Amino acid sequence: MPFKRKIPAINQGQEKIWELNFASGKGAQGIAYAEIKESNSHYHKKITEHYFISGGSGTITIDGNIAKVGKGDLITIKPNQVHSAKGGFLEKLEVVVISSPAWKKEDHFVAKKG
Repeated sequence: MPFKRKIPAINQGQEKIWELNFASGKGAQGIAYAEIKESNSHYHKKITEHYFISGGSGTITIDGNIAKVGKGDLITIKPNQVHSAKGGFLEKLEVVVISSPAWKKEDHFVAKKG
């Protein structure tokens, strides 16, 4: 982990996320660092996310479309797009996430299966 904060803000077993700024105010952007072996499918009603893959390789699924990703890739996820990420065999994805507006728990919805 390249950052000083040792305890992740979100630790969901296969996914750990460190919020690097806690932006406030209308239109503020958020920045986070994530280590993902496998994330749950979810969506946001208001947030656009930009995933910059800073390490590892794997796949990102957006609205059922699976894309292979690796270091240096940039993926944009728009509001209401159901998305998840998965690291490759024996590795995790390292992702810098820029959220606009800043991520809030109230705008994080787990996608229904089936």
